[in-house]
Amino acid sequence: MLELEKFVGWLSFHPPVDYIARSIVTEYLVQYQPSMCQISRLRTNDSVQVLSSFGPEVQEQGHVSSGKEWRVWCQENLITSGHEVGPWSKDSTQLVLPLRDRGAIQGFIHIGFAQPLNATVQAELVSKTTALAAALDLYFSLLSVFKGATVKQKDVREENLSAQDPSDPSALTPRQMKILTAMVEAKTNHEIAEELGFSISTGRQETMKIYKALGVMDRRAAAQKAMELNLA
Repeated sequence: MLELEKFVGWLSFHPPVDYIARSIVTEYLVQYQPSMCQISRLRTNDSVQVLSSFGPEVQEQGHVSSGKEWRVWCQENLITSGHEVGPWSKDSTQLVLPLRDRGAIQGFIHIGFAQPLNATVQAELVSKTTALAAALDLYFSLLSVFKGATVKQKDVREENLSAQDPSDPSALTPRQMKILTAMVEAKTNHEIAEELGFSISTGRQETMKIYKALGVMDRRAAAQKAMELNLA
């Protein structure tokens, strides 16, 4: 479960909630080539609010759908077996899993793919996404995201950064500099690993070291810092 360990490690940096869907697509499930990811919470009035989204034609962060609209979409698009709906769409291109807080469904993670997936790949994705969802369950519960508490992500990030060692770009190795340059060029982990000749796992380990050296928490911030410091 190396992917889960990396994901939990990344969450420990308290990334903005709106970055999570993008990271799932571009980092943690990239080998399956997902086209979109949307994370939402079920509100007390039964409506569904988007917390994080990434990909073409997805609802924007903050978008609210009524509970009726969401249930109709599920009934029309997901496979129904008895009283159970999902997790896969009828055309095998969309996966929807619940997010839970103390066992109760409090939200959903919705991942889409450009092409239909076979049964073997579907089973793998359910297993991996269920693990990612469990990590999100705990993370969101700790931040009281499901309850809509006024936790300010900016404040959390600033407190986290202030407790870390000061950034030191000079600590970057030549290989890390190459990875950073590739980040600026918006290349995925898979593309970087292929281009530089190492595994995706190694690339992610190096990426976390880059984040620490630059005092940032995600690749967009790393790329911006690199350009500000003329590192790439």
